[in-house]
Amino acid sequence: MKKNITINLFGTLYAIDEDAYELLKKYQDNMHSYFRSKEGGEEIADDIEHRVAELLAELKAQGVEAVTIEHVEEIIHRIGNPEEMSGEDSNETNAPDEEPADSNESFLQRTLAHLKNRKLFRDGEDMMVGGVMSGLCHYFGGHDPLPWRIGMVLLCIFSFSTFAIIYLIFWAFVPQARTAEERLQMQGCTVNTSTLNREIIRGMNKAREEATAVGSRARSLLGTIVSILGFCFKGCLFITCCALLIPLLFGLAGITYGTVHGTQFLAEILLNENAELLTTIPGLTWLLWILLAAAVFCVCIPIYACIRWMSRRNSSERMSGNMRATLFFVWLACLAIAVTTGFLLVFKAEHNRQTIERRNNTHNGIYLEKSSWRLMEREGWNVVTLQNCEPYASSHEDNPLTGYLREYVQLWPDESKKGRMTYRLERETTAKAGRYIIEGLVRANSRGHYLYATSGQKAPLLTEIPVFLHDRNSLSSMTWEEARRHPYFASVTDSASWEPVIAAGSKWNYVASDTLHHTGGPLRYGFTNDPDFTHSTSYSDRISVMELVLTRIGN
Repeated sequence: MKKNITINLFGTLYAIDEDAYELLKKYQDNMHSYFRSKEGGEEIADDIEHRVAELLAELKAQGVEAVTIEHVEEIIHRIGNPEEMSGEDSNETNAPDEEPADSNESFLQRTLAHLKNRKLFRDGEDMMVGGVMSGLCHYFGGHDPLPWRIGMVLLCIFSFSTFAIIYLIFWAFVPQARTAEERLQMQGCTVNTSTLNREIIRGMNKAREEATAVGSRARSLLGTIVSILGFCFKGCLFITCCALLIPLLFGLAGITYGTVHGTQFLAEILLNENAELLTTIPGLTWLLWILLAAAVFCVCIPIYACIRWMSRRNSSERMSGNMRATLFFVWLACLAIAVTTGFLLVFKAEHNRQTIERRNNTHNGIYLEKSSWRLMEREGWNVVTLQNCEPYASSHEDNPLTGYLREYVQLWPDESKKGRMTYRLERETTAKAGRYIIEGLVRANSRGHYLYATSGQKAPLLTEIPVFLHDRNSLSSMTWEEARRHPYFASVTDSASWEPVIAAGSKWNYVASDTLHHTGGPLRYGFTNDPDFTHSTSYSDRISVMELVLTRIGN
């Protein structure tokens, strides 16, 4: 079913199909545009319109009720060369498309002469984005714009989007070939009435084919949005795949080279100093081969599909359903293989990393995280006993006395392990004879934690650390008069200097041990909850030690 409209031409009404009307209107518009710049062109254009009216009247007299597009094409062929109607001679029809090249002319002269017959336009009938590459292809005498598009994509990738900006500039300033005359000029063809007629009919037939193929979906707003989104997705997929393909190819070359020199050499290339993570994985080379080969196929199949889509001229060149299904299932299988192999490599490498880290950070049967061992070494703590504790034995917080961020020891139970948290950390020093105390900032969440000091064969001096209570024994509840009696706060000189300590000390408790009478020589001190050492059965929870110092208070 076709839609018919009625037109009024010089006082006579004619019924005409909608597509036939579009062709007739396009023909008359192009004739007016072509003859506008010629002398007497307006009269020729009027003669064309009167001749069209005469031929339509003949069709009506023959009993044609509605003019079809075939009738309009026949009218265009019957009109022929409109300039002959005005009595003018025209040799345009027989003019060749290009002048024969003189053998004595240089290549540059022939090229300039070739380009002189052409004008640069954007091709609106064969565009992927803006029609720039298709227009350049026509301008320089090419017939297939696909290589030009691929070249532009690669240039955009390797020039870090510089050529993308150039493309946008061309898109903004190069006009689109909209009329039949402009399309002929873009292709370097001679512009005369015969070529114009052929181009008008060709353009109309192509529009009809596209309308038939696309259907009503292409004319709807939803179809347009889907087409735009589909193009953007395929363009992004093509660029992404091209960007991924290059490192994958380098990776395949690296594996090939590494296979010849052995697994150790390959692991050193991939992980440098941490090569040990991979060297113990069985079949490492084969796993890497499978991973990268599957990844290359995962990238190449979308690239191939994008190239086929970009180079497709019409719906008849679409990929068959069986081929699409085969490529999809091959791509899906390669993706599954790549993901599975990648996860397997990551899992094995992570397992090896944890094994190596645990081995390197286990001393005397005690495992701590690497940063915690660094803290112990920096603070001078010797870890004598550590059981059922979390391996992360360090934290950060501002020191109330200095106001600076400080790393401190923090021990808490490992809930994944059964049994009581047991620890004993101590320092060893040489001290002369005198009376000593251990003092510092500590936060104990329960009973069972002790400060201790011992020298020689004597029984250790034990002082239980009080449970931290925010409103009772924190630094915030200590007055300046109380603080000035303790050697630990000797750096605070007056009550004004004590105010910042109070403000920042709400999370810490000042603790001091009983007095130790030392006869001189080696002295060991620290903190512990080891029941074999303290003979206490109280369950102890988390403890944090900002600082502990050994202070001599007298002879």
